[in-house]
Amino acid sequence: MLFFLTMERDRQVCSSITKAVKTDLGEAGFITNDEKSIWEPCQRVDWLGLTWDSARGAIEIVDRRCAKILSTIDSIADSGFVISARKLASFTGQIISTSPVSGNISKIMTRHCVLSTLSVQHWEEKIELDQYCIEELLFWRTDLNSCYCSYQRLDPRTRRKGQFCIVLTLWPRLHAF
Repeated sequence: MLFFLTMERDRQVCSSITKAVKTDLGEAGFITNDEKSIWEPCQRVDWLGLTWDSARGAIEIVDRRCAKILSTIDSIADSGFVISARKLASFTGQIISTSPVSGNISKIMTRHCVLSTLSVQHWEEKIELDQYCIEELLFWRTDLNSCYCSYQRLDPRTRRKGQFCIVLTLWPRLHAF
């Protein structure tokens, strides 16, 4: 899989770059997945559970992703805070993957959960979460919607308003011998 993203201030420049990239990829033997690719310039795009908005200079966690995180937390609480290492790793991965919006707090406030995951021998081994892990879960349950699912403004000094063009998936053309 190949990922290509360009951001230019001018729509025509962005459009000409993506046309050149699409042509070059075809000539190199790649087939583009046009259902998952966005070839026309736009200022707002959802990618990997985040909304990138160049007009507002902001990044947002999409609603379905916030809902999934909250559902995972509720599921862990419903189990009496005794879960498999796999489920705890899934939770920490969901949180850490929000770092473009939430920043370093995503790593800081999952540290005990990560350490608990690393303390077992097998993915399916059950872990009884300690008070520190429970506090991390409760932090995300309380603060996720109010702080991190909403727009995180980018620094206006470094913000560039522009057009996005994005190609998400490509695969090489298979040749018969």
